[in-house]
Amino acid sequence: MVAIGHCALIAFGSRPLHVGSLEIQEVGVDGFFVISGFLITRSWLSSKDKRRYVIRRCARIFPGYWMALMVTALVLTPMIWLGTHSSLAGFPLLGMHGALSFVFTNSLLWFHQQQIHGVLAASHLGKATDGALWSLFPEFFAYMGVLALGMRRMLRPDSRVAPALLALLMGMMAWNIVDHRSFAQILHSPILAGNTVRVFSMFAAGMTFYLWEQRVVMSTRLAACAMGVVIASAALPQYELVAALPFAYVVLWLGVRLPFTSVGRRYDLSYGVYLYAWPVMQMLSTLGLVAWGYVPFTAVCLAISAALAACSWRFIERPAIRWSSRSLQRLGIDRSTHRVNVGPVSALTDLVTTVRPPVVRAADD
Repeated sequence: MVAIGHCALIAFGSRPLHVGSLEIQEVGVDGFFVISGFLITRSWLSSKDKRRYVIRRCARIFPGYWMALMVTALVLTPMIWLGTHSSLAGFPLLGMHGALSFVFTNSLLWFHQQQIHGVLAASHLGKATDGALWSLFPEFFAYMGVLALGMRRMLRPDSRVAPALLALLMGMMAWNIVDHRSFAQILHSPILAGNTVRVFSMFAAGMTFYLWEQRVVMSTRLAACAMGVVIASAALPQYELVAALPFAYVVLWLGVRLPFTSVGRRYDLSYGVYLYAWPVMQMLSTLGLVAWGYVPFTAVCLAISAALAACSWRFIERPAIRWSSRSLQRLGIDRSTHRVNVGPVSALTDLVTTVRPPVVRAADD
C-alpha cells in the first residue's frame, strides 16, 4: 500500500488513491503501527525479560535496515546517477554528504542525512534518497516505550496506561493541526512532529486492544460500524483525530477474518519491500519508465522491490532472527519460562506466529 501510494507521488506527481484524508500509503503505515503495537506488547508480556526483548527487537530491525542503506547508497543510487550522467565519474562516494556518509550517518535509524549530495532523481516528492525510512526511528522508539512501561509494571490486562497515552497523543495531534506552533516547535523535538504523533497514536491503539483483549468482541457488525466511522472521519484534516480506535479495530478484525494465514509464513517480504520501494521507484523514474504509465510502472517497481526483499529476508533478516534465538539460548533465556494469558483478539497473534490453534470469541454475525 505504501509503495502503491508513493509511486503516484514520486513518479507522476499525482495524489494517490484516497478518500478525503484517507490516503493509501498513510493507511498502510497506520495499519502497520496498529499491528506492531498489538504484537510488540504481546512480545514483552510473553517473556518480561528485557534482554530477550531488546535482542529480538534489534535483530529484527537493524540488519535488514543496514543492508538496505548499503544497497541504496552503493547500488541503486549509482544507477540513478547513470540515468543523468554518461558514467560513474564524479559520483559522490566519499565526502560529508556522500554515499558512504549516507550509510554511516543514518545507521542508528535517526535520519540525519536525507539525500546523497549531487544525486538528483526524477522525483516529484522532494529529494530524499529513501524518504520511507523516517518511520523506523518512531517504530524503535515505540519499542523502547513498551520496554520502559513494562519494566515499571504498567502493562497489564485492562491497564489504563495505553488508553490514556492514546488520548494524550490524539490531543497533541489536534494541537498540531489547530495551532501554528506545534509541539515539535515548542519543545524543539522532531519526535513530536505531526506524522510521528500520528503513528505513535496508532501504536498506542494496538497496545490498547491487546491489553483490553478480554473485553473485545470480533464482530462483523462492529467492524462495519468502525469502518463507517473511519470513512466519515476522512472529512477531517487527519482521520486519526477521531478514528484511531475504530481503524485499529478494522485492522485487527481483518487479521482474524481474512483467510490469508499462510502469507508471509515462509518468506516475510513486508519489511524489505518497505525499505527498498522508494529508491527503486526513484531509479525507475530517472531511467524513464514513467513513460510506460502508472500501472506498468508500479508493477515493475513492486516486482523489483519484492525481489530485493526476498534476498534481504533469505540472507539477512532470517539469519539475524536465528542468530538472536541462538544468542538467547547461550544466555540461558528460555522463552517458555513466562506465559501470558491469551484472550480473544490474540487469534491475530496466532495467525501470525502459529504458536497455537486460533481461539476467537466472536459475536453472532
